[in-house]
Amino acid sequence: MNADSATIAAYQSRVEQKAAELEPVLIYFDAGNPEHALREIAEQRGRAWTDYMIAVVTECPYRLARGLQGMDGAMATMRAYKDLLDEAVERFSLPKLVLSDCHRRWPDCHARILEFLELYLLPHGA
Repeated sequence: MNADSATIAAYQSRVEQKAAELEPVLIYFDAGNPEHALREIAEQRGRAWTDYMIAVVTECPYRLARGLQGMDGAMATMRAYKDLLDEAVERFSLPKLVLSDCHRRWPDCHARILEFLELYLLPHGA
């Protein structure tokens, strides 16, 4: 929504503090380079989906404040969003697991998720 990074970090901290007693964990599926992913998906899904995606992604306060338009505007917005997510994940103080390229290796990612959840969740609920 075009908030500055200090506002976002403060909000994240408040949410984590309020949720801490629930002992949450974070599993982050890192899709990697958003520009590459967006172009690949657009190629697979065709023009109608691409036009819809551009409209959805670029109709936001962030884009409006920067005058971003079209596919280039969608790419810039998605890059900024990915950077925001990466910063938030880095700041996250509770247990977290970051996974990359799961779409190419789901069995490995499933195994890592189970191992992570068993480590952080089962001892508390057993």
